[in-house]
Amino acid sequence: MVTTAEKILGAEAVKGVETWGIDGDTAEVRGMWKRVGERNLYFMGGNLALIRWFSRCLMLGIAASEGDLV
Repeated sequence: MVTTAEKILGAEAVKGVETWGIDGDTAEVRGMWKRVGERNLYFMGGNLALIRWFSRCLMLGIAASEGDLV
């Protein structure tokens, strides 16, 4: 995912971004379904069940960060 994003956005946009695997500090999946990097960059992946659930969570997170939630 990061390799493809680098081809599209450039190396600077994905500098330091890691996806998949478990984050040692938070015990969450690294770089998935949340804002990563300095730019508003989001990664989604996985099977249909993961995407169906986490797309809602991601949408709510983006709306909250943009101030679009009432």
